[in-house]
Amino acid sequence: MSDEKKILLENIFPDVVERVIESLAEVAEIHTYPPDAVLCHEDHYERVFYLIVEGEVVFTKRMGDSQHVLRLGHPGQFFGEMALLDPTITRSATVTTTRETRLLELELSAFEGFLKEHPAMVLAMARVITQRMRENDRQAIAELQAQKQEVEKAYEDLRRFSEQRTIFLNTLAHELRTPLTTIMGYMQLVRSGFMKGPGLQMSIEKIGANLDRLVSLINDLLFIQEIDTVEPRFREVDVKHILEEVVEKAKDYAEQQRTNLILSFEDHFPLISADADGLTRAFGHLVDNAIKFSPEGGDIIVNASTNGENIKVEVIDHGIGIDPEFMPRLFERFVRDETYKEHLFGGVGLGMPIVKLIVELHRGRIDVESIRGEGTKFTIYLPINTNRSENETKMGVVA
Repeated sequence: MSDEKKILLENIFPDVVERVIESLAEVAEIHTYPPDAVLCHEDHYERVFYLIVEGEVVFTKRMGDSQHVLRLGHPGQFFGEMALLDPTITRSATVTTTRETRLLELELSAFEGFLKEHPAMVLAMARVITQRMRENDRQAIAELQAQKQEVEKAYEDLRRFSEQRTIFLNTLAHELRTPLTTIMGYMQLVRSGFMKGPGLQMSIEKIGANLDRLVSLINDLLFIQEIDTVEPRFREVDVKHILEEVVEKAKDYAEQQRTNLILSFEDHFPLISADADGLTRAFGHLVDNAIKFSPEGGDIIVNASTNGENIKVEVIDHGIGIDPEFMPRLFERFVRDETYKEHLFGGVGLGMPIVKLIVELHRGRIDVESIRGEGTKFTIYLPINTNRSENETKMGVVA
């Protein structure tokens, strides 16, 4: 045991002569502690110096109502050296064993007796403490720099979030106000009695179209709000039928934008287990997106086929494409590519995030290929067999 203590102390005090080390080993003791043993308490006066022989300890500091982990201590490391030089200083942290741990210990009264015979040991101890303080200073500076970077990043994220929130609220107000203003205008004309025959029918259609726009926007907001807590109900669906409905519904918008919708399928198309409402929403956003970002018109191709164990759905346009700098943020919520040349595009930045969420709920994936100024191709892969239960809860939306 004395040889072990001697070797351990030589590692700490390499410049001390062997005779002094042997005398110090005689007053040192080795104890074994079980897991979760508290060796010393923060802010308490202690009288023991510790060297970890085997095992592990954790250093914690009280911050508010909780304990914050500072670091772990491993074999060969020591702590509590100030207890031997200045017992009026309290412990800066609580130290607890994490598993069975052996420690070499020097108690203050025994050390004081040792110093009477070997006073030069004070200098050796001072050198060790000075070196430890320098190491602690370097570690503290590194930790402060890391914390500074974390704070700067958090501040930048907060600034960006605040900016996005302001833009989103302004955009949402505009997207709500525009159809409401149109509805109110046509309602006033209808109530006044001026609109009759074809004019009355047109007014009703305009009111209906803008109400559909409002409902769609509200549904998107509710979908994003509920997506993390409510899952869709999966059942056997016909993707071909869903795409036909999506394309049919988008025809009027496509004609207004001078685009031509082309829908194609393979001859034999399998049914899949999926949420019909979710896929309708996802495909609808992709088709509307293709139309919106094709301000010069052109063909928009919706192609569905099978690809091994997946159904592959492509939506291809020849519009403005996606800015390469915007591409990494394409699926972020409330982020939009607003302008291209003289064109200004509306929306609140929910379409693409919703598409990605729905595809991922179906355990599928979405790929994007785009060239700025030439067009974009979105490709969705949906597994034919998802092994989903038909009793899962359906997501609630505005009817």
